[in-house]
Amino acid sequence: MITHTIALYELRQDVTLTAYVLSDSLELLNGGRRPAVLICPGGAYLSCSDREAEPVALRFAAMGYHAVVLRYSTYSNESRGSLPLGSPEGGGLEVNPLSVHPAPTRDIGAAFLAIRAHAEEWLVDMDKIALCGFSAGAHNCAMYSVYWRDPSKELLDAVSPALRVTASCPPTFLWATAADALVPAENSTIMATALAKAGVPFELHVFEAGPHGLSLADQAFAGSLFEIDDDAALWIGLAERWLMKHFALQLPEKPAWLTAMEEEYAP
Repeated sequence: MITHTIALYELRQDVTLTAYVLSDSLELLNGGRRPAVLICPGGAYLSCSDREAEPVALRFAAMGYHAVVLRYSTYSNESRGSLPLGSPEGGGLEVNPLSVHPAPTRDIGAAFLAIRAHAEEWLVDMDKIALCGFSAGAHNCAMYSVYWRDPSKELLDAVSPALRVTASCPPTFLWATAADALVPAENSTIMATALAKAGVPFELHVFEAGPHGLSLADQAFAGSLFEIDDDAALWIGLAERWLMKHFALQLPEKPAWLTAMEEEYAP
């Protein structure tokens, strides 16, 4: 695996793209392109969570996908780590004037352009890019999904993706917990209903227990026992199966070395 971190804009270090690019060889895809997953960490639009960045990227990479983490424009100039404390009035939070809506959603568009610019080098299948978001990052992904084909100011001013779903929205995987005290699971069910009415393929999983901000919900990247839930941790496996329906790698029946050997020794 090779990692690349690039700044999406000149003179700004708070909006970055970190790509986890799987290496290729004759034994693997032999020059073939892989799908990719673009990840938007959560953080209440205040910052971007580390727990929902590289750990998630590595899990998707283990599935055979290139993974790309977008640290998008946030209210604080802190693009990494836990939520910043304090308030603008008290001087504890430095406000980023470049984070005003629709900047975070526009960052996703810039990320797609950057991935496309490196598609040849990274061997990315640009027809198979999934968006994965958590909390505010999930909202940002949903915003991009419903607005990417219609940039009118009237629509950009509206910030409820579920009210703007059309048949052009991409297939969507949703998961939440019924016990989330910060963002109600109803948000996900409303979005799922809108997708169903528009005829967009989707999958929805609502787990009974588990707080907000679980990331992978296992001990590997949890900061406390509060962030571990065995049932909710199943979401990543369910997402893997869902991605296989849409992004299965186009593998040959035989490895290239075996095909070459059979051709060389064919009677």
